[in-house]
Parts: sequence; structure tokens; C-alpha cells
Amino acid sequence: MNRIDAELPGVHTLIKPRLYRRLKVMSKKDYRDGRAVRWHKTEDSFALPFETRRHIADENSADEALRLNVLAGFHERLQSIAPRVDGLGEVGIRRAGEIALRALGMAFEREGLEFSSFLEDEGEHEYPTITECLRNALTEEGVTGQFGQRVGDGAFQILRGVLYKSSETEREYLKKLSRTYALLFTLKTEPKLLEFFQDMTADFRLYVGSDQIIRALSEHYLAKPDQTTRNTLLLAVRAGAKLILTGPALEEVISHFRAADYEHQNHIRAVEDYLTYDFASQAPHIMLRAYLYARLNKDLGRRRPVDWTAFVRQFCDPKNLHKPHGEEELRRYLQILFGFDFESKSDLESLVNPAEVEALTEKLSEVKKDARLARNDALVALAVYGRRNRHREAAKSSEFGWATWWLTSETKILHYTRDFVRANNGRYAMRPEFLLNFLTLAPSATEARQTFATIFPSLLGIQLGRRMNREAFDKIMDRVAEASQLDDARKTVEISKCADILKGDYRRQYVDRLPDSGRAQIDLEAERLLGTAE
Repeated sequence: MNRIDAELPGVHTLIKPRLYRRLKVMSKKDYRDGRAVRWHKTEDSFALPFETRRHIADENSADEALRLNVLAGFHERLQSIAPRVDGLGEVGIRRAGEIALRALGMAFEREGLEFSSFLEDEGEHEYPTITECLRNALTEEGVTGQFGQRVGDGAFQILRGVLYKSSETEREYLKKLSRTYALLFTLKTEPKLLEFFQDMTADFRLYVGSDQIIRALSEHYLAKPDQTTRNTLLLAVRAGAKLILTGPALEEVISHFRAADYEHQNHIRAVEDYLTYDFASQAPHIMLRAYLYARLNKDLGRRRPVDWTAFVRQFCDPKNLHKPHGEEELRRYLQILFGFDFESKSDLESLVNPAEVEALTEKLSEVKKDARLARNDALVALAVYGRRNRHREAAKSSEFGWATWWLTSETKILHYTRDFVRANNGRYAMRPEFLLNFLTLAPSATEARQTFATIFPSLLGIQLGRRMNREAFDKIMDRVAEASQLDDARKTVEISKCADILKGDYRRQYVDRLPDSGRAQIDLEAERLLGTAE
């Protein structure tokens, strides 16, 4: 990790630990297609094998040759039509070629899918937006006045030839840029895509499940980059989402602390000085494991909790833990920490049909041993629909889909609520990994634009195109072609439908995932300290 910190100082703090773990996996002999990187353990650094480096060098040479050939072709085009762009001279011709190249890059930056689709159709229709990209390229490069007008005219002639009567070299160049754009799009670094999800997040009203709150609190002693759940909640608030702490969730969180306290008093306190990480991992409550791991972690220094009482004091007064005032203290702490709004049980009950709550509670009792927990889940799930109705979300059709959701990793109850989902025309539970992947780990739209502006005019813009699978690219273009046949209203409906499916899809496999249900981030941290984590 030291080498990654030193050599990649700009890497997002949430990415660094994942990057390190990923490189370790890629260095194993049994990695698919063989070891992809070399791990020099004494220096704790990684390097590509010689054969890979040589292959990449050959590819880079070919890509640079392609870029230079395209520029040379631009100059030849302009020289062949010199009478129409009189007064340019060699400097002007060279500048016009550079401006034309930048305008093409801007076309991908601003309308990547549409422009890629246009190129796939091989210029069967007009692409008027290129003139706007040309004007912006001239402004960006500071080419103005009469000279700028002549350069702009020359660049326009180049672009018309490239878009409607392109050479084989130019077609190869543009196809590589198209694949580069598609790759960046699938990696969620496309500015418009990021703005869409950030705007969507600002519209959210999320009932935060007790499972997410307990996980976030259990990360208290972890390094900030490893506080995955806590960071996800905090970033959602900063993006404008309204997070709601419910009475049932608060009740379950304080009950978890109380159960952990009883477990500590009855079974742990007398022997905790002798416990190892292995024994600590068997503690039945997440917050109890969080305490034991923190107490065993000497790297925490003075931050290490001296005892269970000191640990509990981080969240509420230990003397009040089993009193009603303890629940009130915890509520205030959570609201200040995460910016939660609060809705009591009675607030939720005002949103639902009591008969429906009882019917769903009876169903959920098949999977929930505690009737109180079954009723809590039924109440929150139905309150989501009640809140949607109260805010007339169905009357505010937009591409963002439903705004009110229950943010939880709870999956056991999904099978028992299918009838209610069908009756209410939509799912009620949002998967936390959705926020993690489309908000927490995504750059800002501004950062993405800076990335695009750096990539497309450079050799990297061509090189990345090699990393995009052709079959995957064709599928994307096919979907773009299908979407282009719809009018704006139908597109909005389809986008909102896809957005809601994405929010609540618990079967989707994400590259970056929160710990499995019942397995908190602190357990992964303990495994790392033990040296058993992947």
C-alpha cells in the first residue's frame, strides 16, 4: 500500500485499498489466463511482466503512428482544397488540423453515444452539432480574429471530409475513439451519466434500515477509507438526498446495543483480556465484535477503547443505555452524525392501512422469529408506498423514477412481499450497493469532463479503445439505435423504468460491494489484520 500511496497520490481514498487487493489477486498463478502482474513482496510493489510491457509498447507505437497519419491526412485534405481556404499558410493548415482533431474529441465529450451511433451509420445523415464543437474548440485554444476565422473555415472543411468521405485511416481512428468513449461510459465516467445519477440522488427520500446504521456505527474505529457504509450515507446527504431515521430502525439499533451489553456482561467481560481475533470473530453481535477488534488493534494507539463502557460512550451514555433516555441520546447522535430526519412509528402508521400492515406482518412472521421485527419490516415497507402517495410521486413523472425507498440489505423478506410490490407498481427496497457504485465511487461530473478533455486529444484516447471488447461495443450501439427510434416521452418512461430496476435489483453483481448481510466491514478488517483476507 505504501507504494500505491506514494506513486498514485491522486487515487480516490476509497479506491486505494480495493486497488491494492485487486493487484494482489492479479499476481496469483491461478488468476485467469495466468499471472497478470508481478508482486515484489520485499518492496511491496507491483510490475507488469516483460512480455506484457513489450506488447503494450508495440501497441503504443502503432497507435501513435495512427494519430500522426490522421493529422497528416488532415493537412493533405486542406492542401487539396487550398483555394477555398486562401491565406492559411503552413502554420494555419497545421493549426486547422489540430482544431479539427479537438472538435472531434469534444463531440465525444458532449454527445458520445449519439456521435458514436452516427459514425456507425457511416455518415448516412447530417451531424449538425459538429459546428458547435468546432466553435468551442476554437475558443478553448484561443484562436480568434481573422486568423481564427480562416482556421475555423479550414477545420470545417476537414471535418466535412472526415465525417462524410473519410479515409480508411480516419475511420480506424474514429472507431477507436468510439470504443474509448464506450469504455468510459461503462466505467461510469461519462459526465452526463454522472450528472444524471447525482441529480437523481438529490431527489431521494430514503428510510435507512437498522442494518445499515449498525454497520456504519461498527466502522467507527476503522480508517476513513474503509468506512464504506458510513461514507456512503454521508456522501448521499452531501449529494442532496434526504435520509430518514425511523422509529422502528432506532428501536432495533438500541436493542442491538442492549443485547451486546448483556452478552458482554454475562460472557465476555471476565475473559476479554485473553481473547484473540479468532475468538473475537465469533462474538454474536456486530457492535460487540467492533469493540473487541478495536481493543485488539494496537495500531489505534490512544484511540483504543480501554473497556466496553468507553466504547459505548462513543454513541450514548452507558448509564442510560437500558433507559428510555438512552434511546433518545442515540437518536440525537445519529441525527447529528448523518443529518437524518426522524419519523416515529406513529408518523409511519399515518401513512399506511393498518389491515395491510397486519396482513404483511403475518406473512413475514414465517421468516422473522421475532414478531416485533416482522411488524417493523411490514410497517417500513408499506410506509414507502404511503410516502410516495402522500408526495404524489406518481403524478411527477420524470426519468429519475421513484424518489422514496427503504435503504436496506434485507433480502429475506423480498419473497414474501411480491404481492404488495405488484399491487403498488414498484419495488420498495433500494440496494445500498446502488449508492456505493453510482455515487460513492463515482467522480464528479467536473472531474469527468477534465478526464475527457485530457484523454480524447491525446494518444491515450486511441490506446483505451483497444481495451473495449468489440462485442460489448456492438451491443451498446444496438441499444442506442433502438433508443433513437423513440420520442422523448417514451425515452423518459424507459429511463425511469430502468432506473427503478437498477435501484432495487438485489441479483445484480457489482464490482464494488458492501459486505454480505451479517458480515460487517469490521470483519473484513479483522481478516486483513490476520492475513486471511483475499
